[in-house]
Formats: sequence, C-alpha cells, structure tokens
Amino acid sequence: MYQVRGENLLLIFILLTLFNLFFAPLVFASENKRIVISISRELLTAYNDSTIFLQTPITSGGPGTRTPMGTYSVLAKPMNYIMHSPWPSYDWRWYPNSFVHYGLQFLAGGYYIHDAPWRINFGPGSNSSRGTPGGSYTGTHGCVNVPSSAEAVLYTWAPVGTPVIIQP
Repeated sequence: MYQVRGENLLLIFILLTLFNLFFAPLVFASENKRIVISISRELLTAYNDSTIFLQTPITSGGPGTRTPMGTYSVLAKPMNYIMHSPWPSYDWRWYPNSFVHYGLQFLAGGYYIHDAPWRINFGPGSNSSRGTPGGSYTGTHGCVNVPSSAEAVLYTWAPVGTPVIIQP
C-alpha cells in the first residue's frame, strides 16, 4: 500500500494543476464539436456532431495578410481585451489599439476568431478591397472576424481544445 506523505501531496497537487491547465482541455474537449471556416465562402460553421449549431458570415485575411489554412484547435479564450499592433505605425499593416469582447485563439502569433465591433460588413467580398487591413471593407491581418452576436454564442459554446478547420 502506498502512503501519501506531505511532500508527495504537494507534488501531486502541482502535477494535477498542470494537467488541468494544459492537457485536460485538449484531452477532454468534446470530439463532437468543431469549427469549420470556408475562406472562399467567407463562412464559419460550428458543428455538434453532424448538426449545424451556428453558421455566420465572416471576414478573413485580406491581400498580403491571409488567414492561415490548416487544422488547429482553440488554444485560449481571452475576453474583453485590447489587441495591439505588432507593426510600427509607419507600416501599412499597423492598426490602432482595438478592443475585442470575445476571442478564440487558434494559432500562436496572434491568430484569433474574434468579434470586430468596428466592422459592419461580413461575408463574401468583405476581405477583397485594397487598403489598410481591419477596416469595414478590407480584410483582416489573418484573424477571422465574426459579428459580435455570433461570436458571443461561439465563445460560450467552444471549449479550449475545440478543433478549428480552416479550408479554401
């Protein structure tokens, strides 16, 4: 029989805490949920099994700042935060500090599915205009912009670890 001593109890607590923070969301995330983003259709579809839970128009990366294709998972879920431009103010990609209510990070380096309170235009063509990324009629810097009401629902529905599939 194994007895747990005080020093072992602390180690067990630390290991369980680390597991819950970093691995449990990946292991226990619902395999039935997934987010599929079609860049050509500028459309996000969230599925429970084969049933559509939510479908909404989106805006993806514009010319020169494309949204990366591939299969990812939700890594983090920040809420009520300010996005800061990683580019200097003289760079054409620079943008002013931008408040976001809900975000689902899917790739390190600042790639999120998030609401865009400054944008009124979503869907096909909303990412094709030339100009500074982040405007209402220009593409994003690689993120996926979602209407605020849809993002609030998506944020609540998708746990960390939910698959995110971005396809042409």
